Amino acid sequence: MRRSSRWSVLIAAAAFLSLGAWAQTDAARSVTHYTPEQLAQHEEALAAQCRASGRGSCSEVLERHPGYILILGYRDKDGGAELHKNAADVDIVLDGSCTLVTGGVIQNAKDTGRGEVRGPGIEGGQKTVLHKGDIVQIPADTPHQMLLPPGGGLTYFVMKPTGVMEPTGVASGEGNSKESSSSKKLQ
Repeated sequence: MRRSSRWSVLIAAAAFLSLGAWAQTDAARSVTHYTPEQLAQHEEALAAQCRASGRGSCSEVLERHPGYILILGYRDKDGGAELHKNAADVDIVLDGSCTLVTGGVIQNAKDTGRGEVRGPGIEGGQKTVLHKGDIVQIPADTPHQMLLPPGGGLTYFVMKPTGVMEPTGVASGEGNSKESSSSKKLQ
């Protein structure tokens, strides 16, 4: 990861994390620091998990805090369309690229419960190409889908507000998620 990208990721993460600080007491606040090396180790493990499973998307909940969770995601295949009725996504692209489709209508939409809607794709919508270092905020109740270039991979850091809905732990519906062994800091 290039130094300029590292700084953008750290600055964005610090800004977002500070938003939730008002809800915590001084005793409950803690500083989280992710080094590029730590994230790279987790990225490698997620990539290996995706290749072995063939699922195309794997994610790991890094931390849970009052009001938001932090997730590291990896994908090596296009994602399905998804919509979170009560939660936004703030994604930071750590490596790779994708085309993000937002808006439009989810094809064959299925309500999967807990405010989540999934489908195979989106009709219409706006396409935005995301690259390493880009940050995107997807408002609640917005259809979205990540499409990868042929042979591409994508690693992204997700900051997900959870005020109304507690996500099921996956950054995208078809992937695999696991809790981090440390609830406060990557090891």
